[in-house]
Order: sequence, then structure tokens, then C-alpha cells
Amino acid sequence: MLVDVLRWSGSKVVFLVAVGFCVVCIGEIFFRLPVVRQRLEYEPDPVLHGQFVPSQRGYMWLANQSLMSPEISINGEGLRGREPVCDQRVIIALGSSQAFGSGVRDDEVWTSILESRLVAKGHDYQVVNAAHPGYGAWHNSVVLRRFFRRRTADVVIYRVSIGDRQFRMRSPERQAEDYRAALRRKDIRQVTRFLPYLYAKMSAQFSAIKKTIADLQLRESKGVEQKRNQQIGEGMAQRDRLFWKEMIELTLEEDARIVFLLHNPYGDEATHALKRHLLELCSLFPSAHLFETGPALFGLDHVPRNQQRSRFRTQFTLVRDPHANAAQHRVIGNAVAGFLDANLLLRPATASQK
Repeated sequence: MLVDVLRWSGSKVVFLVAVGFCVVCIGEIFFRLPVVRQRLEYEPDPVLHGQFVPSQRGYMWLANQSLMSPEISINGEGLRGREPVCDQRVIIALGSSQAFGSGVRDDEVWTSILESRLVAKGHDYQVVNAAHPGYGAWHNSVVLRRFFRRRTADVVIYRVSIGDRQFRMRSPERQAEDYRAALRRKDIRQVTRFLPYLYAKMSAQFSAIKKTIADLQLRESKGVEQKRNQQIGEGMAQRDRLFWKEMIELTLEEDARIVFLLHNPYGDEATHALKRHLLELCSLFPSAHLFETGPALFGLDHVPRNQQRSRFRTQFTLVRDPHANAAQHRVIGNAVAGFLDANLLLRPATASQK
């Protein structure tokens, strides 16, 4: 009897292993077919952990690995958008995936909208989208320093959002550890593309479950929630203020201006804490400016406070993902163009540029 059970169990194990092997093989073939859209590839970076491989087109995974983004272009400098033009003035945009425009086409990103608006007004500017998913204030200060070593810019626009609070500076030890992990992932992807996809898919689902449980546990009264939000915003501001100041100082060295683009569609307490610190810095440095994308910009100023979040998500984010949709990018691009013009932050074209 025991022998029969062992034989039956062994045959089932062999069958499951064979099925698993076939699934992996089919997945590998599918991901490598020339007609299948390719995912954007990253290259390890010893400081920033990872950056986009230059000169590629591909998609990103959104909505917990269940939604492919539109095709995204990465130029020869590893930045989103078209190739740089040497004789054009430059505006550089920094931020995380929201500023990068993970959920929209190249021509729908707010930086593309901004550039089109400026050109229509007679300004010869190229808007360089140097934002990158997962980058916070520290990451972007590194990106800006590296950019200024290669090129100059007239205006720097850095998108600030309370949603980026988890993107923190890494210790040297953690940077080294992350770099080694990135090198390992690169080696693995040279051998298999399907298994990393499965791992990322499972990790995304577990993260979503943990977040849901955490949100349920953190349900609090309105007063307690407001106090907690203020503490969250104050904590992020205290941590990132040093890097905000560093970006201001970098722009001063280049005789440029910087605009902190503060994302605040709900007027929440956490973002008000960020705003207070940013206004203090702007008062110290005349070259620094604050532009807040508040409720009024999105037509939410007359919407009841408890309905603003759901209205914003319905009208201005992707259907199954919190990233900005084309409508939000269009609103922001147009608004930033107006702000730059109104505050005389754009330099007139030179005789050679006319």
C-alpha cells in the first residue's frame, strides 16, 4: 500500500515538474518573440541603483504588474523623449514616475505639452524629462548634478509630492547592496525574462495585500488622521529639505532658476507641511519659485472635501492605476507654461535662435 502511494505521489510530482517546465519554456518564447512589445530595460548604477538603458523603446508595468503602459521612448542620454538639440535652450524636469509620465504616450506627457505651448508662444525651448520612477529628492539632486556636468539649463522644474516620501536616500552600505542586486538582476534577465516577470508579479500582489491590511489598521478618527498626516509631511520635509536646498544651489551655480512643482490636488495637511518648508526656502533664494497644483487647477475647489479624492481619481488618473492620465498631464503642462510666462522665468531668444 505504501509503495503504491509513493509511486502515485512520485508520478504527480514528475507531472507537475513537467508542466512547470513547459510553462516556463512557453513564457520564455513568448517574451522573446519579435512581435511582442518589449519591457524597458534598466542598467545598474552604483549610486542610484538603476537607470534606463539609453536608446530604447518599450513599456512599463503598472497596476501591480497587470497593465502595460503605452510605448515609451528613451533617448541616447537615458532620458524620456526625443534626442537633445544642441542649439536650443533647455528646461529640465525632475521627479518620480508621475513626472516621468509612466501611464501616457510620449506626446501626452506634461513635459511634451509644456514644450509645445512654449514653442507656440515663440520660445525656443526643449523640455528635457529627466524624471525617473522611484526617484526622490536625493536621487534627483544626483541626477541634476550629473546633468549640469554635461549641459546647462535655464530652468529646473522639480515635482514634489507627498506620495514620493518612501523614496529616500540610501546609506553607502545600502547603495552597494542595491547595486549588487541590480547586477544580479541584469545577469538573470540575460538568461530568462519570464521568471523575473513571475517574481515581480507575485511581489506586487503581496505588496498590495500588505498595503490593504495596513490601510485598514490605520483607520482613525478625523482629528487623529489630520495629526498623523501633518507628522508625515513634516517628516518628509525635514528629510528632503537638505536636497531641495542642494538643487537650488546647483541652479545658482549655473545661473538658472528652479521651480518646485508641488502636487496638492486635495489640499491635505501633509502637503501643507511640505509647502511651508518650500516657501521658507524660496524666501531665502530669489531664484527659487513655488507653483502649487492645488484643487482649483483641477476644478475641485467647489467639490466637498470628502469627494475630492474620488473625483480626482475618476477624472485625472488611469482606470486601474493611480498614475496621471493624459487629462492630468495636459492640465499641468498648460498651467506650468502659464506660470513660467507670468513670472518671467524664460529668457528671450538670442539673435542666432530667431
